[in-house]
Amino acid sequence: MKLTKDKLRSIIEEVMVENRKNSMILSENEDMETPAEPEMPTSETFERILAILQGQDQSTSTVVIMSGQNPMAEKTDPAKNSMLASKLEKDIQKMGLNYIPIGGKFEGHDERSVMILDATRAQGQQLNRMYKQWGYVWGQNMPNFEMIQMDYDGDRGEFKAPGSKTATSVDAGPEVQKAQDNYSFDLESGRKFIISLY
Repeated sequence: MKLTKDKLRSIIEEVMVENRKNSMILSENEDMETPAEPEMPTSETFERILAILQGQDQSTSTVVIMSGQNPMAEKTDPAKNSMLASKLEKDIQKMGLNYIPIGGKFEGHDERSVMILDATRAQGQQLNRMYKQWGYVWGQNMPNFEMIQMDYDGDRGEFKAPGSKTATSVDAGPEVQKAQDNYSFDLESGRKFIISLY
């Protein structure tokens, strides 16, 4: 077979058409594939925290989330904060309660906090008064949370913090991991979670 200009042109056109078809198939397949979500750190403790807060762990009926550090939301000396955190954990144990140590950052203050399991509101109030805390997160019939503020000047004892809302979810998704303030986190994995009370 003699290769003429016309024959060569025809072969080139066929190859170009075939390449376009392959290219379209590849691009269609690429469009169909969704990019993989980046792996988020996790731990058994984090999974337990989330299960409790989302109401999937029926063995826990209430939670009190609080810190003994930075009394009245005022930045405190790191050595004193460390002592307060250790003392709070001992006092929780003396009350016969279980807790999960967590971390957090609130209003620019890094804190060692605790998630106290099956505590009553009276116990939450008692511990907050002992450690001169502004307030705590109360969880019951989870996911159902309120920000409770202590009443040091009046006779109410405590009340739902003005301007706060009842939160009915816990967020621990990729966007939360970028949070710079007002979040809690699992100490093992560093994974952040937020209960949106404001």
